[in-house]
Amino acid sequence: MNKIFIFFLLATCTVLLSVAVIAVGPITNKLIGDDWGYQNCQLLADQEKLMKGDVTKLKYMKNLCYRQKAMHDMEYTSFIINIVLGFICADLAFLHYLGYGKDFELKTGVIGLISGIIGFVLTLVYVCYSGYIFTKDVAYMTIDFDNLDLDLNEDGCIDKLFSNGAYEQFVEYLDDTNGWETIYENDRRDYANYIRYKELGKKRYNYDSDYYKKYYNYDKKENAEYTCGRQYPLLSNSDCDYHYKKPEETTFNKYLYDRWLSALVVACVVLLTNLGLAIFGLLLFTNFGANVNL
Repeated sequence: MNKIFIFFLLATCTVLLSVAVIAVGPITNKLIGDDWGYQNCQLLADQEKLMKGDVTKLKYMKNLCYRQKAMHDMEYTSFIINIVLGFICADLAFLHYLGYGKDFELKTGVIGLISGIIGFVLTLVYVCYSGYIFTKDVAYMTIDFDNLDLDLNEDGCIDKLFSNGAYEQFVEYLDDTNGWETIYENDRRDYANYIRYKELGKKRYNYDSDYYKKYYNYDKKENAEYTCGRQYPLLSNSDCDYHYKKPEETTFNKYLYDRWLSALVVACVVLLTNLGLAIFGLLLFTNFGANVNL
């Protein structure tokens, strides 16, 4: 298969896949992070330097701010640049494939090499920041810059639940005492009581017809388990094995999870197409053989 044709395919794929990321991305589609790009992270950094005593929380906020801002900017910038560079390379390759501008092929190779490297680096930065936030950061946690004291806004954060949707379970201990335990009881991570973005797709954090019906119709079926659910947060029913929280009424969390994960997967493929673009750009530049047999 001709090098020019492979170069054209890689450039075209880079353009199409970059368009796909923009089409499904959580930032570009305003699903999350509307204000991430406008956060004043330097303010937090300056506060950290000026503040005396324990600055652990402030440092966490500063790092969170930088991650969110970087992801916001890169989801727009990296893939727009990928589209522009990929289109230029595809256009040049198509002309060469038709037999035009043969004397310009070496320069096209240089353009492809540089475009591939730039696209690869920008996309890699996006994948790193987006992947880290998706797997490590608390879902929907933001920074309250409107507060003069600067603090984390935890209003939209989601409590971690057991697989059956319960918030806590009744436990009998070895010393014949008993009490209520949450699923994050022994988790020592920061904000372990909240779920991360990667957990948004789980059934218990989205609308579930069976659970919803049981929860709101417990009195008709005399379902003691879900009677316990209606007691939360009074926790007054000592006969319950679990206490349940009010079920979700939408599937937005699953929707956001699917779009975010799709953007990450497609972005990883864009990394490969950019790498291939750089390699075949180098082959064109060095004029290494007329054809590449695949």
